[in-house]
Amino acid sequence: MTIIFLGFITVLIAIMTNAIPILTQKVFDEGILKRDINSIVIFTAVLIIIYLSRSILNYMSDFLLAKTSSKVIADIKTDMIHKTMNMPMSFFDSKSTAYILSRINEANSLSSIFTPTVFVFFSSSISMIGALIYIFSKSILIFIICIVFIPLVYIISNGSLSVINKYSKEMFETNARTNNKIHSTFEGIVTLKQLNQEKNVNEIISKEVFSLAEKTVKQSKTISKSSQLLNVVILIIQSLIIGVIAYLITKERLKIGDYVALTQYVGMVYVPITMFQGFKITIQPALAAISRLNSLIEKTFLENKGIKVNEIKTIVLKNVSFKYETAQKEILKNINLEINTGEKLALIGSNGSGKTTIVKLLLGFYQNYLGNIYINGIELKKINIRELRDRIGIIPQNIYLFENTIADNIKIGNTKITEKEFQQKINLLKKQGILADLDLNKKIIENGKNLSKGQIQQIAFARAFMKNFDVLIFDEATSNMDKNARKAFKEILSQEFSNKICIFISHDNELSNFIDKKFVLLEDFNDEGEKEGGLR
Repeated sequence: MTIIFLGFITVLIAIMTNAIPILTQKVFDEGILKRDINSIVIFTAVLIIIYLSRSILNYMSDFLLAKTSSKVIADIKTDMIHKTMNMPMSFFDSKSTAYILSRINEANSLSSIFTPTVFVFFSSSISMIGALIYIFSKSILIFIICIVFIPLVYIISNGSLSVINKYSKEMFETNARTNNKIHSTFEGIVTLKQLNQEKNVNEIISKEVFSLAEKTVKQSKTISKSSQLLNVVILIIQSLIIGVIAYLITKERLKIGDYVALTQYVGMVYVPITMFQGFKITIQPALAAISRLNSLIEKTFLENKGIKVNEIKTIVLKNVSFKYETAQKEILKNINLEINTGEKLALIGSNGSGKTTIVKLLLGFYQNYLGNIYINGIELKKINIRELRDRIGIIPQNIYLFENTIADNIKIGNTKITEKEFQQKINLLKKQGILADLDLNKKIIENGKNLSKGQIQQIAFARAFMKNFDVLIFDEATSNMDKNARKAFKEILSQEFSNKICIFISHDNELSNFIDKKFVLLEDFNDEGEKEGGLR
């Protein structure tokens, strides 16, 4: 409805704009030349009413455009965030966080489609048609002259657009890279200072910033050169047409009032053509953004389909091999493993041996593996991934805490938990020694900067404890806990998770007296090309 109403306003403004030269002509021919005061007053009053009405309509259109722009961009960004969050992990492996954010924020460039310039262009195009009709009715010669020069004006206005579009795309890409480097620089500022590399990194970033500035200058130079050439050509054309009009008046084929009206209408003929360049220049960033956003949207994302699993009772890996897209060699090869309800398995190996990769495969982060992974006898690729992840809890090695209270960070493990259930679980944990020294109302800052690493691990454990998972995965879950917290951790596992599948990722045999199975992964491959590893 908003678009229809905007279209209606556009037509009204065009009609009012076309009426102004005719009314001005009437002021001269019917008023001034005939010395008719009443005609002067009437036509002047109508002109004032039209100007006021047109201003009100322009205000309404600007408001509606701003409102529509905000809604459309909000919808697009929301959709982009939704789709990006549901991308496969392979997408995030090849893109930095800062780069992804820059790409999403490019949606803001779409606002240029809804600027008043675009609206005025369409309104002027309608006025142009009305102007040509009036000119044709007054003088076929002037009409032909106007038509003949239109292709020339169009060619000049359109000539530089491909270059401008090229610069727009380059500027977007350079800006994304620059933001990425700035983001990573401040993320690793401590390391940079330790290595005394601030100057070198600053030079690299400055190079990117000046590269962006150079592209901006080139784009501005191209736009300015094209605009000035176009203005000069149109002024020359209008001067020639004015000369023809003056000549026809001297031959008494036109009146003085016709001169006033025709000069205004001739201007209307070329306004939309001159604006066409501005219109296309205005929307070039938007078109470039749409192209780049489409490349992001068109990528495969996680769909909510597949077989639902009510309870995970068995997990089987059969001859599983896997290689990351960015890696040259396989990190897993011919892995065979089975674990059932109530069993506790330890995945042991050095960094890079593939322990965490196995977990990522179980969570469905990657589905380009060879071999088979069976959940309750069903191939993982056929299972609804969202349902699967809803039944697997994980305490990762790299724990992320939100800038909220400790209690809120724990509750995020199960947003449907009632306050009563939450308090019961917290009391059980505190009774055993987990979270005993923590104030749950304490506000967390900068991903736990005001907490010890051991406290962060306790919060992550409590977060997983909030939900009734079938499978729990602990990635170095106790590496930073003190002796008492580790003891409490083991006691809770023995009492509360005896009927669950528990998988522990570790570098050593710390949990050797607590687990049922060990699966040792070595980083190197044996002579047959298979990765050494198996149940011990």
